[in-house]
Amino acid sequence: MYSALMTSEEEFRTKNRLPVTDRSPTDVFCCFAFGIFVIVFGLVAITALCYGDPRQIVYPTDSAGRLCGVKTKSYDFRNKPHLVFLDLIVCFQELSTNKTQCPTPQICVDGCPKKYFAVGPESQYEKSEIPRLINDTICISENVKDGIKDYEGLNKAILEGKCASYYLPSSPRLIQSSNVDKTCQSCDFLSQNYSLLFSLSAF
Repeated sequence: MYSALMTSEEEFRTKNRLPVTDRSPTDVFCCFAFGIFVIVFGLVAITALCYGDPRQIVYPTDSAGRLCGVKTKSYDFRNKPHLVFLDLIVCFQELSTNKTQCPTPQICVDGCPKKYFAVGPESQYEKSEIPRLINDTICISENVKDGIKDYEGLNKAILEGKCASYYLPSSPRLIQSSNVDKTCQSCDFLSQNYSLLFSLSAF
């Protein structure tokens, strides 16, 4: 019985050429390529840490490249942790043409808008209502807003793309791959008023 098993094993080894004695280092190239990849990846990571700002992955960034909710040497936006888009219709027009970026100015704000706002014709307002109208609008900077003294100034800032002519109630949404939901988006309004925005974007 034992001799029969040994014979069978010897026959199996003979037929399958076991053990393999002519092995070749077939994985040397793959190992070498992997080593190069690790080195290059390390260099890229070091360069990113030295010359980049990892906070841009976590915090939203306005059109001027400033981080919302962050204090730096040149600005203090700790009280403005949220990001709002100046004109959602422009975003809608760009997205309808399969573009992935919205060209409208993006502004750091202290909170997402909680009400509907729109600037109407000057005849619609009493003179005493103009300061409240100016205060309620959203501009690309406080300096721009402080420079507006009357309706004409507000209208000029709107035409120049420095202030919003309207905005919608919104809530923080996750836009980029981060753990911070601080970009204001009127997602519910957009989904419920698709036809309205499409008609407005035609003008």
